[in-house]
Amino acid sequence: MAVSPHAFFQFASQNDALLVDLFDRQAVDEGLLHALIERHRGEDDPSPEHIRRRLEELDMLRPAPDADNVFELSRPIAELLGWLLKRQRIASTEVVRGHLAALDRLRAEIESAIEVGEVSTASFAVRDLDHSLESLASLSLANREAVVSEVRTVRTGAETMTAVERFEIVRRLMEGYLRPLEDLVAIHGPVQQRLDALQHVLATTATEFAAHGPLTKSVRRAEARLTRIRGDIVADLLTALHEVAPLYERLRRETFWVRGAALALSAIRTEGAAALRLEARLCIAGWRPRSLVSDERLRARLAALVGYEPAGRYEIAPSQTTPPQPLIPRAELAAALFERAPIDDVLALVLEHWKDAPLKTQLRAYGRIVSGEFGRVDTSAKRPEQRYAGRDVELRARPVRLKRMSIEETDLERAPV
Repeated sequence: MAVSPHAFFQFASQNDALLVDLFDRQAVDEGLLHALIERHRGEDDPSPEHIRRRLEELDMLRPAPDADNVFELSRPIAELLGWLLKRQRIASTEVVRGHLAALDRLRAEIESAIEVGEVSTASFAVRDLDHSLESLASLSLANREAVVSEVRTVRTGAETMTAVERFEIVRRLMEGYLRPLEDLVAIHGPVQQRLDALQHVLATTATEFAAHGPLTKSVRRAEARLTRIRGDIVADLLTALHEVAPLYERLRRETFWVRGAALALSAIRTEGAAALRLEARLCIAGWRPRSLVSDERLRARLAALVGYEPAGRYEIAPSQTTPPQPLIPRAELAAALFERAPIDDVLALVLEHWKDAPLKTQLRAYGRIVSGEFGRVDTSAKRPEQRYAGRDVELRARPVRLKRMSIEETDLERAPV
């Protein structure tokens, strides 16, 4: 029996709180139903018996199939409220595969109509195909919103749920729904293969029945819907994965440690700490740290210190700071090298030109030259080892030759220290 949309929406607007409460409870018995009607009924509203009768007349309330005197919202009303409240149920991969099977059946029907030239059969099949594609898109969007709603519930209910309960919810979302759907929606997965085949069939239909205007218009509309669905399905899946994947990994780590700690505590409670075999697992040679004084020795030491009085006050002299080693400024070093380049023996030049500098200062300057900072040096020639007289030391090294300066004369004044 048809229901007047005006009467339906008027009653729903007047009793929206009651419908939402029934949607949350899923199933109510006779007594609870009467109590809910009384709770949400206003002073000027009709009697509870009238409201109860209108719920059944508008097909909003139906008897539950599993028990007597138990009622539940009809499936269309529950789906409508779930869509309005963004609390849809997540469809499993079996439901998606059912939609794919329907698309295969309609594609085969369109191909048969093309072979025999049946315009009417092709028209009905294309119309049904357009409806099936829209159902698939609505299913994908509902899954996305349901996953986001579940994740929001897990995050907001962290204080009332245990870590294991939260992980079970997120694990079910990831492993029970999203991972299988990811395989279906992959680039070469079943969904994309079906959509490619449908796109080819629709293009063939438009070519074969180009003279039939209404059918061509339906085909174009189905092609546009197919193109939109191809992107929406992938976007919905990626959004759901973006919501669940980080939470799944974090809760998986937390649950792993919680379960491990629970098992360890249970073993300690029943069998003692030796049951964990920490020494063998952690390769600990002993529990006693080194240089730890025993209680007996510490007690004897304290007893010996009884009555001790220091002989006098000791003054700690301030430490002498080491004077900083002088460095040869880079500009001075570059200028000396520029005047004498090419240099046959770099170390001999440094020791002779800065003979009053400390040995460390001379060696630092020599190291900067040999590193190639001022030009290319030649260390490949196997020249005999030379002895160099430094300050209070004798150095032995193979001569290093500076072939050419890489710094220009105009850059000497700007050279940093």
